[in-house]
Amino acid sequence: MLLPDAARGEMGQARAALDSAVATGIWPLAFVCFCFTPRAWWAALAGTGVMLASCVFWLPARAEVYADLVEASSELYRGRWPGVADRKTPAAALERI
Repeated sequence: MLLPDAARGEMGQARAALDSAVATGIWPLAFVCFCFTPRAWWAALAGTGVMLASCVFWLPARAEVYADLVEASSELYRGRWPGVADRKTPAAALERI
C-alpha cells in the first residue's frame, strides 16, 4: 500500500475491530446451531442475545468507522496512486466542489 505508516496503522486497527465484531456475531450462531439441546434451553437464549447485540450495536458502529477511514484515506492520498495523479478530475466532481 502507498499509505503512510500512521494511516495504515489506523486502518489496520479499524479492520481488526471490524473482524472481531463479525466473529462475535458468527460464533454465537455456531454455538446455538451445534450446542443447543432440549436440556440446554438457555444456550439458545444466550447465543441469540449475543448474536443480536453484535449485529445491532457493535458491527454497524465498527463498519462505519472503517468505511470512514477508507473514504478519507482514498481522498487524502489519491495522488500517491500510480497513474491517478496525471488524470484530470471529472466534470461531475468539479461541480460538487
